[in-house]
Amino acid sequence: MTLYDLKQLNFLYKEIDRLKYKIDNYKPAEIVVDSVRASSAMFPYVEHTVTIEGIEQNHYSLPDLQDKLYSFRKRLANQILYIEDEIEKIEDSEIRLIISYRFLDRMSWLQIMTEMDYNNQDTPRMKLNNYFKKKKGGKK
Repeated sequence: MTLYDLKQLNFLYKEIDRLKYKIDNYKPAEIVVDSVRASSAMFPYVEHTVTIEGIEQNHYSLPDLQDKLYSFRKRLANQILYIEDEIEKIEDSEIRLIISYRFLDRMSWLQIMTEMDYNNQDTPRMKLNNYFKKKKGGKK
């Protein structure tokens, strides 16, 4: 597990939230009407107004959005299982908690600071960054 994997988990949550928003605010296609100015194709070029109408097309239909949401939720579930398995392998309990709070429980650094009784909200972030720097360097 890398910091990249954890950040991807967070982005998956955000994509799911975005899709939920699109589904909740979905508006079906509507008939739209407009008019344009045109002229005859042949001389004399008489100008006239032409009314055009059509169906407004949404980029995705509601079933497409729902299918996409299901797909993202499935990916998220798989990613969460992977992250949980990797977290269990970490020997340092403090790091396990920081990762769990931040990426599984989606807590802010301030919330983590409060939960773990740190004096500064940068403390958990720095500890996590140091952990991954050490891990990248081969030291565990």
